[in-house]
Amino acid sequence: MSNSIIVCGFSPALSDFFERLGQKRNVKIHFFKNLEQFLKSEGISGRILFYDVSSDTSEKASVLNEVKTRFPGIFIVPVTDSIGKDKLEWAIRRGAADFIEKPCSPDDVENILDILERDC
Repeated sequence: MSNSIIVCGFSPALSDFFERLGQKRNVKIHFFKNLEQFLKSEGISGRILFYDVSSDTSEKASVLNEVKTRFPGIFIVPVTDSIGKDKLEWAIRRGAADFIEKPCSPDDVENILDILERDC
């Protein structure tokens, strides 16, 4: 798996942060509007997938399952407005490696990356 990060569905402000993070850590960042756009891309892979779970999770279930099927080693990190029990169980069943709750800070993302790099 490549040393890159996939970022799906984030605002321009957070996308700017991910771009700076990629430069700081010497990691390629691939940006996509949503998970579907990522799956349609050719030749793009990554080690970690950050995605914004701001829309209805039921429509993303099959798409997220496809991500795990096509990229079985990818670490999925959902970013969500709230980590309620239902969302937590939903994401764990689909292979989430960790979570970030909004509003999130650059430190939150950095901490997740540090944990994944250390433990994986």
